[in-house]
Amino acid sequence: MARRTPTQMAQDALDTAQRKVERADARVQRAAVECDDAFAALTRAMVERDYAAAHPLLRAGEAVESEDVLA
Repeated sequence: MARRTPTQMAQDALDTAQRKVERADARVQRAAVECDDAFAALTRAMVERDYAAAHPLLRAGEAVESEDVLA
């Protein structure tokens, strides 16, 4: 087996470092997509909460409770 030259060893180190950069970049991209998905889910949940809070029966309950306090 032939000995590797310093140039070959340096090239191997560069190749390894490049693969690490590519893997890290892919992780960042996946995390960005996950963050976008989570923000969209949060927005949907807030809309659903606001819609549920505006239900007429809940509004009627608030009116009855406030009348009880005034009575």
